[in-house]
Formats: sequence, structure tokens, C-alpha cells
Amino acid sequence: MKLKGLVLVSLGAFSYGILSTLVVLAYQAGFSLNDVIGSQTVLGAVLLWLFVLIGSAIRRKSLSWPSKKQSILMLLTGTTTGLTGLLYYASLQYLSPALGVVLFLQFTWMGVAINTAVTRRAPTAMTLVSVLFILIGTTFATGLLNTMHIQFHWLGVALGLCAALSNAIRVYVSGALAVKTDPMMRSAIMVTGGAILTSVIVPPTFLCQPLLYPTQLVTPH
Repeated sequence: MKLKGLVLVSLGAFSYGILSTLVVLAYQAGFSLNDVIGSQTVLGAVLLWLFVLIGSAIRRKSLSWPSKKQSILMLLTGTTTGLTGLLYYASLQYLSPALGVVLFLQFTWMGVAINTAVTRRAPTAMTLVSVLFILIGTTFATGLLNTMHIQFHWLGVALGLCAALSNAIRVYVSGALAVKTDPMMRSAIMVTGGAILTSVIVPPTFLCQPLLYPTQLVTPH
């Protein structure tokens, strides 16, 4: 079980590591914030629900739905997922991928601070050491100490830190919400909540302009 958890956490960290680079590449290819965040949340929600249905069919079991109260709470909690992505992707319009990742990973100590404030219990020494190593390791891994040409944009930094705070809240709240619900069902409901929020703030216009994608991906010779 510990090995499985370690593998899953490592895969999640890897996904976050390459995410900023992919988003910046999408911007360079001509896609807008609406396109990037919309494609992730809307299409992500659709795919997750497909996985839920396929999984139910394979197991030959009917879907086990959470209670109405739990579903509403998961939808509301899912809005932090959409808000995190929206803030993070917006920050990458002003920041380099390396700096964007560093700012986003501040959610580690923010999560510790939130847990300390809520439980009124000081973090263990091991927790503090772990956070310190994560921050130091991230800084070295992104090469921030090896260059003198990093440009800081105050709006990008603010958006990046807000994304980190939103993610810290998401991790803390979702960790104690409907833990007995099927993980895939839980993810589908929460991502749906995020998709609803982002669609209201930045409408997914890419759904109405599918013909733009092939032309945007082709670069002139």
C-alpha cells in the first residue's frame, strides 16, 4: 500500500512538472486561456464520466451514487480545482514554466499552515523538514539558481501564489470529503464542479470553433 501511494504521488508530481511547459507551448501555438482551461476541465469531466460508466460496465455493477449532500459538497469543492487551474494557467501568461512551477509548489507549506490553523496542532519536525527539502529540491531542479535572466512580473507572481493557495485548500478539503466514495466517481463529480466554474468565468469558446485547431497547430514554412 505504501509503495502504491508512493507511485501515485510520484506520477502526480510528474504531471504537475510537465503541465506548465505544455501550457506555455499551447500559448505559443496561438491558443487562448479560454481554450487551455476549457479543454482541460470540460473535456476532462467528459472523459472521467466515460471512465466511470466503462468501469461500471466492466464490473457489471450499477453506479453507486453518493448522497445528495455529499454530491453538492463535492461539486462545491471541485470549484477549487477549476479555480486553481484558471489562476495557474493565467499566471503562465506572465511567467516562465520554471518559475510557475516553483510558485505553484508553495501550496506545500500553505497546506501545512492551513492544517495547523484548523487543527491547532503544530506540524511535526519531519513535516517541516519534508517541506524544506521539497522547496529546496524544486528550486535546484528548475535551475533558478543558475540564471540571472529571470524576469518577475508582479501579476504573474500574484496569480501563481493564489493558485497555490487555492490548491492547498482543495487538497485539504477534498482529503476529508466523501472518502468512501469510489475515487473515479469522486473525481468526476469534483472536476465537473471545476468545469462549471471555469465555463462561467471563461466560456469554452473552443467548443464553437473546432475548425481553428488544425490551422493553429500548423506552422508556416
